[in-house]
Amino acid sequence: MATKDTKSLAGMKPSFAVFFDGDESTLYQIAMWIKPFENVGQEWIIITRRPSMAGQLQAMTKKAKVVIARDRDKLIEVCNLPTLKFIMYVNNARENTEVVRFPHLVHAQLMHGDSEKTASFNPVSGMFTKIFVAGQAGVDRYARNGVKVAADKFEIVGRPQLGGMNVAEGPVNPKKPTVLVAPTWGGSALGEELSSLSVTPQIVEALTKAGASVIYRPHPFCSKTSEGAHTISVVHEMLEQHANKTGIKHVFGAAAETEITVNQAANLSDMIVSDLSGIMSDWLFSLKPYLLVSMDQTAQEFTERYPMAKTGVVLDGRAPADFEPAILRLLNTDTQATYDARKEMREYYLAGAENDDRAALFNSVVNRIISEA
Repeated sequence: MATKDTKSLAGMKPSFAVFFDGDESTLYQIAMWIKPFENVGQEWIIITRRPSMAGQLQAMTKKAKVVIARDRDKLIEVCNLPTLKFIMYVNNARENTEVVRFPHLVHAQLMHGDSEKTASFNPVSGMFTKIFVAGQAGVDRYARNGVKVAADKFEIVGRPQLGGMNVAEGPVNPKKPTVLVAPTWGGSALGEELSSLSVTPQIVEALTKAGASVIYRPHPFCSKTSEGAHTISVVHEMLEQHANKTGIKHVFGAAAETEITVNQAANLSDMIVSDLSGIMSDWLFSLKPYLLVSMDQTAQEFTERYPMAKTGVVLDGRAPADFEPAILRLLNTDTQATYDARKEMREYYLAGAENDDRAALFNSVVNRIISEA
């Protein structure tokens, strides 16, 4: 179905397009948006400049054609389709600049998740006509980090991906908890250390000591370094040995990373241990407890800097003596007051969370932009 060039553009009448540039390891960045794009109710296309990626992109959807525009002339032809009004982007790929230069179109940066990492307040986002954010936290994040962006660029669209995530109806204090451990990868453009991967062996040790079942789901990029791959293998071995010894079931490896979705992992869990991973903003939707690991700031400094830390447990990852007490706080101290605080924080990060139709806000914004273009 994917076109190898632009000869077959005749007859195509897309209202919007999605531009994607990246290799196979980054396909998850667009994959999370496919269903929301399909549900907008408009004809659309995916544009790529990489012929090698067309087949995999096309396999993601039967409702849009993948168009390969490998050179400038072909890109010009695609971007001048008479019905095309709007192009969306899901990452900060360098090739975005080749597409965003068409001034007659509206261009919107969506990114591939909301987080407190620098990608979510990158000054490069200012080149787009619109910046889609999940909630007011996404707007404030730019100003809080000294990045000046015109207010009319922001569109609050919620997180349409969260339709399948269950929500806790009150405080969570299970006798036999299941805890999702989900470290992010790498650091930030500011040179900060954000990933808690290196301390996940200690975290898992504290959790299993407390009798918890663990779902271990590191970011896909965590295994790209030899150190990261080694840490992951250490945790896998720990969990396997603990399961064999105690009979407590743990989920790790492919069973946790590729065979279930983030929403499914959240639904299987009572609480989470993470860091500044993009999974955390989504987790807020569940209203379940969470622990955030700070790798280069004290717990107090971390809490003062990141709003979501105020309604969770915070652990200084550089302080081994704090691990067990922090884990016990996570497992055993949820109250109605802390639950209510998480609910308030959820609305700040995820607009429209109370709406049964998680995609309603996104669909409304996209259709409005198309109609006004």
